[in-house]
Amino acid sequence: MSKILGVIPPQNFEIIRDRIAMILADELENQVLFYNPELDANVFIERTDPIDKTELPALNVSLASGSYDNKDVSGTDGTYTFNIDAYTSAKATALANADTQSVFNLHRLLGVCRYIMENPIYRNLGYSTPYISRVTVGSINIAEPGAKDGLSTFMGRLTVTVRVVETTALLPAVLIAGYETAAKLYTTEQGYVISKSN
Repeated sequence: MSKILGVIPPQNFEIIRDRIAMILADELENQVLFYNPELDANVFIERTDPIDKTELPALNVSLASGSYDNKDVSGTDGTYTFNIDAYTSAKATALANADTQSVFNLHRLLGVCRYIMENPIYRNLGYSTPYISRVTVGSINIAEPGAKDGLSTFMGRLTVTVRVVETTALLPAVLIAGYETAAKLYTTEQGYVISKSN
């Protein structure tokens, strides 16, 4: 018979994944207002279907891995790595070829995402301390260009690591039949004495 009688809440990595996506969507939308149209990106969460060229530029936030340490009876520290995959494309202009402009757009998008994630404003992702211990950007990687197309699509990845306290609610202990005893502890001037209750 089940001993956990309530609904198990979403785990912190689920909440943090969604929070990262919301922060990026909000901040990028604000940057577009400052005449940066190349930052007008669609933000997806855990998208596995290929992103269509009509949806570019785009970001996809996904959980890459998690590890746990500092365990005790009521919780542990979780360290999670999230991938922020960026996709850009461009058409040739008088100033740059399509592939060059697409790479420039990719670098700009990844750079802005890095700036957002490492900004002191978001060091706790908007949560009160000590829920989030730290948020750090680990690396930027650019994928090898794929097959040439008219829009010169490029992809890059920003990795973000978040350390968070994972707690587990303690359940009240219930005596299991067969482990009950009639013996009781009493204190005396010499210490403790065990006696039968009947």
